Amino acid sequence: MPDLFFIAECVLLGAFAGFVGGMLGIGGGVVIVPVLVLLLDTRELVAHADVTRVAGATSLATIVFSSFAAARAQVQRGAVRWDLATPWAPALLAGSLAAGVLAGAVPSGAARLFIGAFLLLGINLLLGIACYLVLRSGWKLRN
Repeated sequence: MPDLFFIAECVLLGAFAGFVGGMLGIGGGVVIVPVLVLLLDTRELVAHADVTRVAGATSLATIVFSSFAAARAQVQRGAVRWDLATPWAPALLAGSLAAGVLAGAVPSGAARLFIGAFLLLGINLLLGIACYLVLRSGWKLRN
């Protein structure tokens, strides 16, 4: 019998990742992978050595749905600039195919380090962009 609490956690995680990804245009994997690593490891649903790889692969499989839904909504709003998006497609496809081939060869520990470094870089970039936008708007912390 499936663990209903785990299913509920995944449903909440999916809803949150889909919302954040759709609103901010970021990959839901930024939310899903770290939390799924924690859930899979603490519940011992996957061998410890495979947790990162399984979390990443599971995240990729689920993001297909949220990406499609969010992209569809943005296309319907007329917010997509196809002249900007189209040139990226071949490089994104090539990079995705190469990553799919190489992912199996990367040791689990190296994958964890890469994900951690990527998340730290992402947080740093988001904070930098937020600071830039606040300063650009003229908003001041004190009068």
